[in-house]
Amino acid sequence: MAWESGVIPMRENPQVAIVGAGPAGLSAAAVLARCGARVTAYDENDRPGGQLFKQIHKFFGSGHHGAGVRGVELGRQLLAECEAAGVEICLSHAVYGIFPGGRLGVTHAGHGRIIRAEKILIATGATEKALAFPGWDLPGVMGAGAAQTMVNLNRVLPGRRIIMVGSGNVGLVVGFQLLQAGAHLAAVVEARSQISGYAVHANKLMRAGVPILTGHTVLEARGRDSVEEVTIGRVDERYRPIPGTERTIETDTVCLAVGLTPSIELLRMANVGLTHLPPMGGYLPLYSGTLCTTNPDIYVAGDVAGIEEASTAMEEGRLAGTAIAAALGLLEEAEAGRQMEGAITMAEGLSSLPCLNRGKCTACGLCIPCCPGQAIFVIDDTYSGSEGLLSLPFEFTPLPIVGQSVILTDRRGRPVGEGTIHRVLCPPAFRQTAVVTLRVPLALLDTVRGFLPTSGKEVLHEG
Repeated sequence: MAWESGVIPMRENPQVAIVGAGPAGLSAAAVLARCGARVTAYDENDRPGGQLFKQIHKFFGSGHHGAGVRGVELGRQLLAECEAAGVEICLSHAVYGIFPGGRLGVTHAGHGRIIRAEKILIATGATEKALAFPGWDLPGVMGAGAAQTMVNLNRVLPGRRIIMVGSGNVGLVVGFQLLQAGAHLAAVVEARSQISGYAVHANKLMRAGVPILTGHTVLEARGRDSVEEVTIGRVDERYRPIPGTERTIETDTVCLAVGLTPSIELLRMANVGLTHLPPMGGYLPLYSGTLCTTNPDIYVAGDVAGIEEASTAMEEGRLAGTAIAAALGLLEEAEAGRQMEGAITMAEGLSSLPCLNRGKCTACGLCIPCCPGQAIFVIDDTYSGSEGLLSLPFEFTPLPIVGQSVILTDRRGRPVGEGTIHRVLCPPAFRQTAVVTLRVPLALLDTVRGFLPTSGKEVLHEG
């Protein structure tokens, strides 16, 4: 492809500037270029595709969103789409500033310049969070993303005996990839009382004999010139170390998979409105249903708008690209509306049932908070062999806590069993309605429509 041989000449002033050539940015670029826009995507890295080329595992979801296809293959497909549409991709180009009048400061090879664009899409992704403990600055302590880059892109094994800190999907997936590359994964350490990621990922590790130590944290890393051993210990319900539970594990590498935080630096500089949502990564931009921020010329897509899966990032990129094309007059309003149409189409008539386009459904859950009657719930019966996931709307305070045990109820509020809070989401697009996901026994998935706290004294949700 054109950009594989190096940086190609940069347009003077693109019509649309996209910051970030990852799954969200490239998806938007392809849509815009096909609509006739002059699009340039800038990325500080020397390769396009972002996280996709690190993801050698197969995706989940519908066929429309890459189910059964490895991330690296999706990346190649997306790059081919961009090349065919005439997208300009400028690699090793860092955007250092955003200024009034649609101006961006761009540097490359030690030289800077200012470019102008009518519309700007920020798709800068996210950065890894760190975890501080004695010895965390020793060589051998690194983010899980760095380890994934080393093993999947550079073909370098970060270590031979590895501890993974964090049992979210990132930690579980990268841990399995390290096993595939020949490393020994000594343990996965998780401070929460429950595994955070999907059971399908956790089960792969457990079948390989990897212990997943919930309710534990790293207390200290030690070594002369690099990590040689770590001390771990149990934590209480407030994540405080419990004296007397310490034990030492020999290791040469500690991988931290303790979460991601959206890269909002450019949005702060542009004075875009922000909100703070810890379940989605921390500070996020405020944006509309078309991913337009409080600045009408700046849009967002991907992890910078809230931490989600790569398939969601690509869908957001397509949505943002379509919205920008419509705003530039490159798409008629009716056509733009058709392309931005979601997975659910309302039928005519009050008593008519809505229609679900399964090919468009990404399981993003946006339909749940958007339903004015709070009548929509989403079931995932593929979570594990014994449990499924049930997502419901929630408009009470306080929000339930991940890992909390609850009493499951049917649509009449009658107790039918016990479940666990799996996830709580409340991004700006959900319009102040949280979406709570429960882990539910498979046999009860078609029955459960609400939940109560284990005390049974207060109704947390009514279906």
